[in-house]
Amino acid sequence: MSKTGGRFLEEKTEGTLGDRAYYRLGVLGFSPIDRRYEWTTFDSVTPTAMTYRGAPVSDEASVLSIPGEFTDPGVLGPDYLGETIPMRTVITIRSKNRHTFDLYFTPPGQPERLVDRVVYTRKL
Repeated sequence: MSKTGGRFLEEKTEGTLGDRAYYRLGVLGFSPIDRRYEWTTFDSVTPTAMTYRGAPVSDEASVLSIPGEFTDPGVLGPDYLGETIPMRTVITIRSKNRHTFDLYFTPPGQPERLVDRVVYTRKL
């Protein structure tokens, strides 16, 4: 995001989720004071912003695991509507121009599962 001095990585995802159109705007930033990454998303499914804060890092990280949770608006089906669902975003920095974002959910009583994978390639 050049308007912010290049401090943030902006991602936009468009497609379908189930049988409906899906859109997500995400912003990844790094706090040099706290030495941690923050990931905030806004999408067409969840009625609120979701913000996740990673643990402090000691070196330049190439794999970031940023935990959080969300209140399910029905994404996982009617049994989970209104439930708090733990989630985790794993960002793998493969190179300066290529990153992978993996999104995991952990429904109550079930193991963690991969629900979304997006590969980003920087446009010059």
